[in-house]
Amino acid sequence: MAKVKTALICEGGGMKSAFAAGAVYELARFLKISHFDILIGASSSAPIFAYFLTGQLEEIKRIWEEETSQIVTKKKSQFLKGEPMFNTDYLVDKILHERHPLNLEKLEKSPVDLFIPFYNFKADRIEFYHNHATGKKINIWQALKATMAIHDHHLKQCEDLSHCVDPGLVCPLIYEQAIILGATHYLVISNQKTFNATLKRWLGFKLFKLFQGRKFPAEIKLKLKQYNKMNKKSRLAMRAFVLQENVLLIKPPDQAKLKFFSHKSSQTKKAITWGRAAARALRDHPLIKIFQDRSREIANQ
Repeated sequence: MAKVKTALICEGGGMKSAFAAGAVYELARFLKISHFDILIGASSSAPIFAYFLTGQLEEIKRIWEEETSQIVTKKKSQFLKGEPMFNTDYLVDKILHERHPLNLEKLEKSPVDLFIPFYNFKADRIEFYHNHATGKKINIWQALKATMAIHDHHLKQCEDLSHCVDPGLVCPLIYEQAIILGATHYLVISNQKTFNATLKRWLGFKLFKLFQGRKFPAEIKLKLKQYNKMNKKSRLAMRAFVLQENVLLIKPPDQAKLKFFSHKSSQTKKAITWGRAAARALRDHPLIKIFQDRSREIANQ
C-alpha cells in the first residue's frame, strides 16, 4: 500500500473562521487527530492552523471565544466610508504575539508542514509562508498579516509584504499545493455552507468592491473586475474536488448562521459550537481512522 500523506485545508471567511476553530479543536480533543503531514490555512484560518500545529488548542478556543470580537468595528459607517472593518494589526501584534504567544520553536521543529498562502499582485502569483523554509524567509507574523490583508490600509502594515493580499481576493484553489506535495488523503474545512454561487455572496462582494476595494492598487482592482468569473471557476473545481473518495469535508450545518463581520462574542461562540458538532458528527466516517492512524505516526516521529 502506498504511504499515506494527509492534508488539512481551510480557506478564510473573516469571522466565519470561528467555525474552523471549533472544528480543529474537536478533531484534536475528541477524534484524536492532532497531526497532518500538510496544513494549508488561508486568511483568518491561518492563525488557527498555526496554533493547531503547535498543540495550543485551548489558546485557539480562548482567542476565538474571548478575543477576536475585539478586532471587528461596531460602526457600520466605517464600511461605507471605505475604512477597515478588521484591525488585523491588533489581532497579530497584541492578541497572537503578546497575550497568547505562539510556540515558535515548536512551529519550526514540528514534522508537519504549514503553508500560509497570500497573493503577490506585483508578480501575479500565489506565494506561501512555509515553517520549514530555508534561507531568507518571512516570519509567521508577516505571513499572517499578508494572508489577511483585505484593505489598502492593511497593505501598508505588512512591511516587506506590502504587495501581498488575502488570496481569497483572487479565488485561488489553495488545495492544489497539497496535491503538488503528494497528499493522498484530504480533510477540508469549509466556512461556507455551499460552494454554489448565492445572491447574498454576490451582493456582499459587490458592496465590498464598491466601498472597500476602491483604494486598492490597479493590479488588485483589475483582479476584482474579474472576480465573478474566477470565483465561478474556483467553486466548480472545489465542488468536484470534495466529492472525491479520498476527501472528507467538514462544513456548517444548515441551521448555522455564520457572519463575515461579527463583533459579538456570543456569535463566535455559537460558530465554534457548530464547528465542534460538525467534526464530531463525522466520527464514524471511514476516512477518520486513516487520519487517526497517520496522526499517531506523525506524533511518534
